[in-house]
Amino acid sequence: MPLARVSPGGSLPLLEHVNPAWLGALATFQKVAVAPVFGARKTEISAIDWEKLQPSYVAFETWLGAKAGAAVEKLGLARVEAILASEAKARIEALIAEDKALAAQAEAVADAVRMAHYRRDLHTLLKNFVNFRDFYDMDAEAVFQAGTLYLDSRSCNLCVRVDDPGAHSTLASLSRMYIAYCDLKRPAGQTMKIAASFTQGDSDYLMVGRNGVFYDRSGRDWDATIVRIVDNPISIRQAFAAPYKKFVRMNRRAGAEVRGGQGEGGRVADEGSRRDWRDLAAHRGTGRRGQDGGDHRRTGRGHRRSGAIFGGFVSGFLNLQPWYAKPLAILGAVLAISGPSMLLAWLKLRQRTLGPVLEANGWAINGACG
Repeated sequence: MPLARVSPGGSLPLLEHVNPAWLGALATFQKVAVAPVFGARKTEISAIDWEKLQPSYVAFETWLGAKAGAAVEKLGLARVEAILASEAKARIEALIAEDKALAAQAEAVADAVRMAHYRRDLHTLLKNFVNFRDFYDMDAEAVFQAGTLYLDSRSCNLCVRVDDPGAHSTLASLSRMYIAYCDLKRPAGQTMKIAASFTQGDSDYLMVGRNGVFYDRSGRDWDATIVRIVDNPISIRQAFAAPYKKFVRMNRRAGAEVRGGQGEGGRVADEGSRRDWRDLAAHRGTGRRGQDGGDHRRTGRGHRRSGAIFGGFVSGFLNLQPWYAKPLAILGAVLAISGPSMLLAWLKLRQRTLGPVLEANGWAINGACG
Protein backbone atom coordinates (compact mmCIF):
# COMPACT_ATOMS: atom_id res chain seq x y z
CA MET A 1 0.00 0.00 0.00
CA PRO A 2 1.31 3.54 -0.71
CA LEU A 3 2.66 5.63 2.19
CA ALA A 4 0.77 8.75 1.03
CA ARG A 5 -0.87 10.17 -2.05
CA VAL A 6 1.54 10.01 -4.98
CA SER A 7 2.24 13.28 -6.81
CA PRO A 8 5.09 14.19 -9.19
CA GLY A 9 7.82 16.27 -7.55
CA GLY A 10 6.06 16.25 -4.19
CA SER A 11 7.37 15.57 -0.69
CA LEU A 12 6.52 12.67 1.59
CA PRO A 13 4.39 13.80 4.57
CA LEU A 14 5.28 12.09 7.84
CA LEU A 15 2.52 13.09 10.29
CA GLU A 16 -0.51 14.27 8.31
CA HIS A 17 -2.27 13.25 5.09
CA VAL A 18 -0.67 9.80 5.13
CA ASN A 19 -2.09 6.32 4.71
CA PRO A 20 -3.59 5.32 8.10
CA ALA A 21 -1.95 1.90 7.73
CA TRP A 22 1.47 3.58 7.88
CA LEU A 23 0.68 6.39 10.33
CA GLY A 24 2.42 4.82 13.35
CA ALA A 25 5.51 3.73 11.42
CA LEU A 26 5.98 7.15 9.78
CA ALA A 27 5.58 8.93 13.14
CA THR A 28 8.32 6.73 14.62
CA PHE A 29 10.50 7.38 11.57
CA GLN A 30 10.08 11.18 11.97
CA LYS A 31 10.93 11.03 15.67
CA VAL A 32 14.00 8.76 15.65
CA ALA A 33 15.47 9.40 12.20
CA VAL A 34 14.36 12.73 10.73
CA ALA A 35 14.19 15.00 13.83
CA PRO A 36 17.79 14.32 15.01
CA VAL A 37 19.11 15.40 11.60
CA PHE A 38 16.70 18.12 10.40
CA GLY A 39 15.00 19.16 13.64
CA ALA A 40 11.64 18.36 15.25
CA ARG A 41 9.73 20.76 12.98
CA LYS A 42 10.60 18.71 9.90
CA THR A 43 7.30 16.90 9.10
CA GLU A 44 7.93 15.98 5.46
CA ILE A 45 10.94 15.03 3.38
CA SER A 46 11.78 15.40 -0.28
CA ALA A 47 13.94 13.27 -2.50
CA ILE A 48 16.93 15.53 -1.74
CA ASP A 49 16.33 15.22 2.01
CA TRP A 50 16.20 11.42 1.62
CA GLU A 51 19.60 11.39 -0.09
CA LYS A 52 21.06 13.54 2.76
CA LEU A 53 19.52 11.30 5.42
CA GLN A 54 20.86 7.95 4.22
CA PRO A 55 24.61 8.52 4.87
CA SER A 56 23.86 9.32 8.52
CA TYR A 57 22.91 5.69 9.18
CA VAL A 58 25.45 3.81 7.05
CA ALA A 59 27.54 2.96 10.10
CA PHE A 60 24.48 1.62 11.95
CA GLU A 61 23.39 -0.54 9.00
CA THR A 62 26.91 -1.94 8.72
CA TRP A 63 26.96 -2.84 12.40
CA LEU A 64 23.47 -4.34 12.21
CA GLY A 65 24.45 -6.55 9.27
CA ALA A 66 27.57 -7.85 11.02
CA LYS A 67 25.94 -8.42 14.40
CA ALA A 68 26.07 -12.03 15.57
CA GLY A 69 23.72 -13.83 17.92
CA ALA A 70 20.49 -12.48 16.48
CA ALA A 71 18.89 -15.91 17.03
CA VAL A 72 19.29 -15.69 20.83
CA GLU A 73 18.71 -11.96 21.16
CA LYS A 74 15.05 -12.48 21.99
CA LEU A 75 16.02 -14.42 25.11
CA GLY A 76 17.25 -11.23 26.74
CA LEU A 77 20.65 -10.39 28.17
CA ALA A 78 19.98 -11.90 31.62
CA ARG A 79 18.94 -15.27 30.23
CA VAL A 80 21.86 -15.40 27.82
CA GLU A 81 24.34 -14.61 30.63
CA ALA A 82 22.76 -17.31 32.83
CA ILE A 83 23.14 -19.89 30.08
CA LEU A 84 26.76 -18.91 29.45
CA ALA A 85 27.54 -19.12 33.17
CA SER A 86 26.10 -22.66 33.46
CA GLU A 87 27.78 -25.94 32.40
CA ALA A 88 25.09 -26.73 29.80
CA LYS A 89 27.43 -26.26 26.85
CA ALA A 90 30.06 -28.55 28.39
CA ARG A 91 27.48 -31.27 29.07
CA ILE A 92 26.12 -31.07 25.52
CA GLU A 93 29.61 -31.28 24.05
CA ALA A 94 30.36 -34.29 26.28
CA LEU A 95 27.23 -36.08 25.05
CA ILE A 96 28.15 -35.37 21.42
CA ALA A 97 31.64 -36.74 22.02
CA GLU A 98 30.15 -39.86 23.63
CA ASP A 99 27.88 -40.41 20.64
CA LYS A 100 30.85 -40.10 18.28
CA ALA A 101 32.78 -42.62 20.37
CA LEU A 102 29.89 -45.11 20.02
CA ALA A 103 29.46 -44.55 16.27
CA ALA A 104 30.88 -47.99 15.42
CA GLN A 105 28.50 -49.71 17.81
CA ALA A 106 25.54 -47.75 16.41
CA GLU A 107 26.44 -48.88 12.89
CA ALA A 108 26.72 -52.46 14.16
CA VAL A 109 23.23 -52.19 15.65
CA ALA A 110 21.91 -50.96 12.30
CA ASP A 111 23.54 -53.95 10.58
CA ALA A 112 21.99 -56.27 13.16
CA VAL A 113 18.54 -54.77 12.53
CA ARG A 114 19.06 -55.21 8.77
CA MET A 115 20.08 -58.85 9.25
CA ALA A 116 17.02 -59.44 11.45
CA HIS A 117 14.81 -58.05 8.69
CA TYR A 118 16.57 -60.28 6.15
CA ARG A 119 16.01 -63.31 8.37
CA ARG A 120 12.35 -62.44 8.83
CA ASP A 121 11.42 -61.18 5.33
CA LEU A 122 13.97 -62.45 2.78
CA HIS A 123 12.26 -65.82 2.45
CA THR A 124 8.91 -64.11 1.89
CA LEU A 125 10.53 -61.78 -0.65
CA LEU A 126 12.00 -64.72 -2.57
CA LYS A 127 8.71 -66.64 -2.52
CA ASN A 128 6.86 -63.67 -3.99
CA PHE A 129 9.32 -61.96 -6.33
CA VAL A 130 11.59 -64.78 -7.50
CA ASN A 131 9.83 -68.16 -7.75
CA PHE A 132 6.19 -67.02 -7.10
CA ARG A 133 5.67 -69.88 -4.64
CA ASP A 134 3.01 -68.00 -2.66
CA PHE A 135 1.14 -67.19 -5.86
CA TYR A 136 0.91 -70.85 -6.91
CA ASP A 137 0.13 -72.04 -3.36
CA MET A 138 -3.63 -72.61 -3.01
CA ASP A 139 -3.48 -71.79 0.73
CA ALA A 140 -1.51 -68.52 0.43
CA GLU A 141 -1.72 -65.15 -1.30
CA ALA A 142 1.07 -63.37 -3.14
CA VAL A 143 1.97 -59.89 -1.91
CA PHE A 144 0.85 -58.34 -5.21
CA GLN A 145 -2.69 -59.77 -4.93
CA ALA A 146 -4.98 -56.97 -3.78
CA GLY A 147 -7.90 -59.15 -2.64
CA THR A 148 -10.86 -61.12 -4.01
CA LEU A 149 -13.55 -59.94 -6.43
CA TYR A 150 -16.97 -61.63 -6.27
CA LEU A 151 -18.89 -61.14 -9.53
CA ASP A 152 -21.10 -63.26 -11.79
CA SER A 153 -21.20 -66.21 -9.31
CA ARG A 154 -17.38 -66.39 -9.33
CA SER A 155 -14.52 -65.28 -7.13
CA CYS A 156 -11.41 -63.78 -8.73
CA ASN A 157 -8.27 -64.02 -6.61
CA LEU A 158 -5.87 -62.65 -9.23
CA CYS A 159 -6.59 -58.96 -8.66
CA VAL A 160 -3.89 -56.28 -8.78
CA ARG A 161 -4.14 -52.57 -8.02
CA VAL A 162 -3.77 -50.19 -10.98
CA ASP A 163 -3.60 -46.42 -11.29
CA ASP A 164 -4.59 -45.95 -14.94
CA PRO A 165 -6.67 -48.77 -16.53
CA GLY A 166 -6.13 -47.36 -20.02
CA ALA A 167 -2.34 -47.37 -19.79
CA HIS A 168 -2.29 -50.70 -17.95
CA SER A 169 -4.49 -52.49 -20.50
CA THR A 170 -2.16 -51.57 -23.38
CA LEU A 171 0.57 -53.85 -22.06
CA ALA A 172 -1.62 -56.25 -20.08
CA SER A 173 -3.46 -57.30 -23.26
CA LEU A 174 -0.32 -59.26 -24.22
CA SER A 175 -1.01 -61.62 -21.30
CA ARG A 176 -3.77 -63.38 -23.31
CA MET A 177 -5.99 -63.24 -20.21
CA TYR A 178 -9.54 -61.99 -19.87
CA ILE A 179 -9.14 -58.90 -17.67
CA ALA A 180 -11.91 -56.79 -16.16
CA TYR A 181 -10.92 -53.37 -14.83
CA CYS A 182 -13.10 -52.25 -11.92
CA ASP A 183 -13.64 -49.01 -10.05
CA LEU A 184 -13.95 -49.62 -6.29
CA LYS A 185 -15.75 -47.36 -3.83
CA ARG A 186 -16.48 -47.37 -0.12
CA PRO A 187 -19.22 -45.43 1.71
CA ALA A 188 -16.55 -43.26 3.37
CA GLY A 189 -15.52 -41.94 -0.06
CA GLN A 190 -12.38 -44.07 -0.53
CA THR A 191 -11.68 -45.18 -4.11
CA MET A 192 -9.37 -47.68 -5.76
CA LYS A 193 -8.91 -49.33 -9.17
CA ILE A 194 -8.09 -52.99 -9.80
CA ALA A 195 -7.52 -55.36 -12.70
CA ALA A 196 -9.23 -58.73 -12.13
CA SER A 197 -8.30 -61.76 -14.28
CA PHE A 198 -11.04 -64.29 -15.10
CA THR A 199 -9.52 -67.73 -15.78
CA GLN A 200 -12.55 -70.06 -15.56
CA GLY A 201 -16.11 -70.13 -16.85
CA ASP A 202 -17.32 -67.92 -19.70
CA SER A 203 -17.82 -64.24 -20.49
CA ASP A 204 -21.51 -64.26 -21.49
CA TYR A 205 -22.57 -62.01 -18.61
CA LEU A 206 -19.38 -60.02 -18.16
CA MET A 207 -19.77 -56.52 -19.55
CA VAL A 208 -18.99 -52.90 -18.74
CA GLY A 209 -21.34 -51.65 -16.04
CA ARG A 210 -21.81 -54.93 -14.14
CA ASN A 211 -21.46 -54.67 -10.37
CA GLY A 212 -19.80 -56.90 -7.80
CA VAL A 213 -18.25 -56.92 -4.33
CA PHE A 214 -14.52 -56.75 -3.62
CA TYR A 215 -12.81 -57.73 -0.35
CA ASP A 216 -9.30 -56.41 0.16
CA ARG A 217 -6.53 -58.12 2.14
CA SER A 218 -7.73 -56.41 5.33
CA GLY A 219 -11.23 -57.83 4.95
CA ARG A 220 -12.89 -54.52 4.02
CA ASP A 221 -15.67 -54.67 1.42
CA TRP A 222 -15.81 -52.37 -1.61
CA ASP A 223 -18.48 -51.75 -4.26
CA ALA A 224 -17.01 -52.82 -7.62
CA THR A 225 -18.10 -51.77 -11.12
CA ILE A 226 -16.55 -52.98 -14.39
CA VAL A 227 -15.31 -50.02 -16.47
CA ARG A 228 -13.09 -51.69 -19.09
CA ILE A 229 -12.57 -55.20 -20.47
CA VAL A 230 -9.64 -56.89 -22.24
CA ASP A 231 -11.35 -59.72 -24.14
CA ASN A 232 -9.57 -63.08 -24.52
CA PRO A 233 -10.68 -66.75 -24.33
CA ILE A 234 -11.35 -67.81 -20.74
CA SER A 235 -11.65 -71.60 -21.01
CA ILE A 236 -12.01 -74.57 -23.38
CA ARG A 237 -15.61 -74.96 -22.17
CA GLN A 238 -16.42 -71.47 -23.38
CA ALA A 239 -14.84 -72.21 -26.76
CA PHE A 240 -16.86 -75.45 -27.07
CA ALA A 241 -20.18 -73.66 -26.68
CA ALA A 242 -19.20 -70.51 -28.62
CA PRO A 243 -20.36 -71.65 -32.14
CA TYR A 244 -23.80 -72.72 -30.85
CA LYS A 245 -24.26 -69.51 -28.87
CA LYS A 246 -23.27 -67.52 -31.94
CA PHE A 247 -25.82 -69.43 -34.04
CA VAL A 248 -28.56 -68.75 -31.46
CA ARG A 249 -27.68 -65.05 -31.37
CA MET A 250 -27.82 -64.86 -35.17
CA ASN A 251 -31.27 -66.49 -35.21
CA ARG A 252 -32.50 -64.10 -32.53
CA ARG A 253 -31.17 -61.14 -34.45
CA ALA A 254 -32.80 -62.35 -37.66
CA GLY A 255 -36.10 -62.91 -35.84
CA ALA A 256 -35.93 -59.42 -34.40
CA GLU A 257 -35.33 -57.96 -37.83
CA VAL A 258 -38.29 -59.89 -39.24
CA ARG A 259 -40.54 -58.74 -36.40
CA GLY A 260 -39.30 -55.20 -36.90
CA GLY A 261 -40.31 -55.41 -40.57
CA GLN A 262 -43.90 -56.36 -39.75
CA GLY A 263 -46.75 -53.87 -39.46
CA GLU A 264 -47.23 -51.37 -42.25
CA GLY A 265 -43.89 -52.23 -43.85
CA GLY A 266 -44.73 -55.93 -43.66
CA ARG A 267 -48.09 -55.42 -45.37
CA VAL A 268 -46.39 -53.42 -48.14
CA ALA A 269 -43.86 -56.23 -48.59
CA ASP A 270 -46.69 -58.82 -48.77
CA GLU A 271 -48.53 -56.76 -51.36
CA GLY A 272 -45.31 -56.44 -53.35
CA SER A 273 -44.82 -60.21 -53.20
CA ARG A 274 -48.35 -60.88 -54.42
CA ARG A 275 -47.85 -58.36 -57.23
CA ASP A 276 -44.63 -60.16 -58.22
CA TRP A 277 -46.46 -63.49 -58.36
CA ARG A 278 -49.21 -61.93 -60.48
CA ASP A 279 -46.59 -60.56 -62.87
CA LEU A 280 -44.98 -64.00 -62.96
CA ALA A 281 -48.33 -65.58 -63.82
CA ALA A 282 -48.90 -63.01 -66.54
CA HIS A 283 -45.46 -63.74 -68.00
CA ARG A 284 -46.17 -67.44 -67.95
CA GLY A 285 -49.51 -66.84 -69.69
CA THR A 286 -47.85 -64.92 -72.49
CA GLY A 287 -44.87 -67.26 -72.69
CA ARG A 288 -42.45 -64.61 -71.32
CA ARG A 289 -40.21 -64.90 -68.25
CA GLY A 290 -39.49 -61.72 -66.33
CA GLN A 291 -36.54 -61.01 -64.15
CA ASP A 292 -38.67 -61.24 -60.99
CA GLY A 293 -39.92 -64.62 -61.96
CA GLY A 294 -36.35 -65.82 -62.47
CA ASP A 295 -35.42 -64.58 -59.00
CA HIS A 296 -38.32 -66.43 -57.40
CA ARG A 297 -37.45 -69.58 -59.24
CA ARG A 298 -33.81 -69.40 -58.18
CA THR A 299 -34.89 -68.81 -54.56
CA GLY A 300 -37.22 -71.76 -54.73
CA ARG A 301 -34.51 -73.98 -56.17
CA GLY A 302 -32.13 -72.87 -53.37
CA HIS A 303 -34.66 -73.80 -50.70
CA ARG A 304 -35.34 -77.12 -52.38
CA ARG A 305 -31.61 -77.91 -52.52
CA SER A 306 -31.16 -77.00 -48.83
CA GLY A 307 -34.17 -79.11 -47.90
CA ALA A 308 -32.89 -81.98 -50.01
CA ILE A 309 -29.43 -81.81 -48.42
CA PHE A 310 -30.86 -81.67 -44.89
CA GLY A 311 -33.26 -84.49 -45.72
CA GLY A 312 -30.37 -86.51 -47.09
CA PHE A 313 -28.42 -86.03 -43.88
CA VAL A 314 -31.40 -87.07 -41.77
CA SER A 315 -32.13 -90.08 -43.94
CA GLY A 316 -28.49 -91.14 -43.93
CA PHE A 317 -28.30 -90.71 -40.17
CA LEU A 318 -31.41 -92.83 -39.59
CA ASN A 319 -30.06 -95.57 -41.88
CA LEU A 320 -26.70 -95.82 -40.13
CA GLN A 321 -25.77 -99.31 -38.99
CA PRO A 322 -24.75 -100.70 -36.52
CA TRP A 323 -26.32 -98.91 -33.51
CA TYR A 324 -23.12 -97.25 -32.32
CA ALA A 325 -22.62 -95.50 -35.66
CA LYS A 326 -25.24 -92.86 -34.77
CA PRO A 327 -23.47 -91.69 -31.57
CA LEU A 328 -20.20 -91.61 -33.48
CA ALA A 329 -21.85 -89.49 -36.20
CA ILE A 330 -23.19 -87.07 -33.60
CA LEU A 331 -19.75 -86.88 -31.98
CA GLY A 332 -18.16 -86.22 -35.37
CA ALA A 333 -20.61 -83.40 -36.12
CA VAL A 334 -19.95 -81.83 -32.71
CA LEU A 335 -16.20 -82.03 -33.25
CA ALA A 336 -16.53 -80.55 -36.72
CA ILE A 337 -18.45 -77.57 -35.32
CA SER A 338 -16.67 -76.99 -32.01
CA GLY A 339 -13.25 -78.45 -32.81
CA PRO A 340 -11.74 -75.40 -34.62
CA SER A 341 -13.00 -73.03 -31.92
CA MET A 342 -11.60 -75.24 -29.15
CA LEU A 343 -8.26 -75.58 -30.94
CA LEU A 344 -7.83 -71.82 -31.36
CA ALA A 345 -8.80 -71.26 -27.72
CA TRP A 346 -6.34 -73.94 -26.57
CA LEU A 347 -3.52 -72.28 -28.49
CA LYS A 348 -4.32 -68.89 -26.94
CA LEU A 349 -4.69 -70.37 -23.46
CA ARG A 350 -1.25 -71.97 -23.85
CA GLN A 351 0.14 -68.46 -24.39
CA ARG A 352 -1.53 -67.04 -21.27
CA THR A 353 1.05 -65.44 -18.96
CA LEU A 354 1.11 -63.25 -15.86
CA GLY A 355 4.18 -61.26 -16.91
CA PRO A 356 2.55 -58.41 -18.87
CA VAL A 357 -0.03 -57.83 -16.09
CA LEU A 358 2.75 -57.26 -13.54
CA GLU A 359 5.02 -55.41 -15.95
CA ALA A 360 2.22 -52.96 -16.72
CA ASN A 361 2.27 -52.20 -12.97
CA GLY A 362 5.95 -51.27 -12.99
CA TRP A 363 7.65 -54.65 -12.53
CA ALA A 364 10.68 -55.67 -14.59
CA ILE A 365 9.82 -59.15 -15.94
CA ASN A 366 12.08 -61.31 -18.12
CA GLY A 367 10.24 -62.47 -21.20
CA ALA A 368 11.18 -66.10 -20.65
CA CYS A 369 9.97 -66.00 -17.03
CA GLY A 370 6.55 -64.42 -17.57
